[in-house]
Amino acid sequence: MSHAIQKESVDSRKRPLDAGVKVFGRALVAALFIFAGLSKILGPQPYLDHMKEFGVPTALLPAVIALEMGAGLTLLLGWRLRVAAGALGVFCILTAVIFHHELGIKTERTHFFKDLAIAGGLLMAAAHAEAIGHAPKSSSTPEVAVEPRARTHSAVPTTIPHSTARVMADDVLLAVHRAGRGSPIVCLSAIGHDCHDYDALTEGLSDEFEVVRIEWPGHGDSGDDHEPASAARYADLLVAALDQLQLDTPILIGNSIGGAASILYASRRPVRGLVLCDSGGLVEITANVRRICRLYERFFAAGERGAVWFAPAFRAYYRMVLTQPAASEQRQRIAAGAQRRARLFREAWASFGTINADIRDAATSLAVPIWVAWAEHDRTIPLKYCLPAIRRFKNVTLSTFDAGHSPFLEQPRAFVDGFLGFVDRLPTTVDEDMACAAI
Repeated sequence: MSHAIQKESVDSRKRPLDAGVKVFGRALVAALFIFAGLSKILGPQPYLDHMKEFGVPTALLPAVIALEMGAGLTLLLGWRLRVAAGALGVFCILTAVIFHHELGIKTERTHFFKDLAIAGGLLMAAAHAEAIGHAPKSSSTPEVAVEPRARTHSAVPTTIPHSTARVMADDVLLAVHRAGRGSPIVCLSAIGHDCHDYDALTEGLSDEFEVVRIEWPGHGDSGDDHEPASAARYADLLVAALDQLQLDTPILIGNSIGGAASILYASRRPVRGLVLCDSGGLVEITANVRRICRLYERFFAAGERGAVWFAPAFRAYYRMVLTQPAASEQRQRIAAGAQRRARLFREAWASFGTINADIRDAATSLAVPIWVAWAEHDRTIPLKYCLPAIRRFKNVTLSTFDAGHSPFLEQPRAFVDGFLGFVDRLPTTVDEDMACAAI
């Protein structure tokens, strides 16, 4: 009994000390970024010149200041630690890679590894944010909270017929998961994702539709590909797969690279309707776009090489991609497989910077009804950059969702409601001339 009382007394003495050390540590790290932001506000010209020297758009300086000041203050206050520490960690990695990559120069080498060391500490803080929160209730943060509609399993209801098969497309085995009865809906995921993206959607729609989830090569239950990942490659595989499945004018739902593949498919085969969720291919491939794609390519190349910092960096990055609690379980799956799929991420981002990635002409030539369902908080493909192309679509409806990149995954109930409204407006029969207008 006395031992237990003594232990409790020691623990109670340690708690204030631990809390004080955590606050002091956060203050030291936060001060670095807060003062850096203030320095750029008071004297921006040297920083603008430095950005020009390395080919970084000077228009990004206000965003850099906002990140340093905003995330620095957030870190200091101990609020939203995962987001603040994760964002600053990724920022430090990019700073090292862009500005201090000349490792043959001693000072540059010092700055390079200093930035990586700071990034490592920040990413560790992001990964263990629950433990360093300043409030006792931080163990129930929104990051791990589960909304009533979120599920702890991925299976479709047992009363709905479902099956998994593989089809051969250009010597690649593609996994095809089918559930429900009715008009076919073909669901296509972003790079690095799998069929579980559409679990909630399948549960919500399989009593009225047949939901067909096709996994890209190297994802889920699909085999590897002998060609690099790209929207054009995936569109070719999709054509071959759906020709074999003999699906009659399906509705396509495509996210990110899956959206771009859907556009290309709809330009070659009849579809009843097209749902584009944060789709690729809708921006001009400028020098800045190519530069951003190269940065992502380098990031994933490091993961492909087995860099020890890649896994925590990816986890922090993906908390900014899939932001909503309903996506928490799937986000963990994606992060767990990121190192294995780093090559696919690298290949995809390399393809996004090529001229062939711009498929605006193909998209705007389509006459089929299109529902653009976009995540309001998408940092990878912000809606504002795609709006000029979207406004040129011939038959389009636009909706936005409180989400980061995949509305159907992050806001499944709202997405199902919007999808059913879109389907209600579709013609009961498909006009072949309209469906194949772009052929």
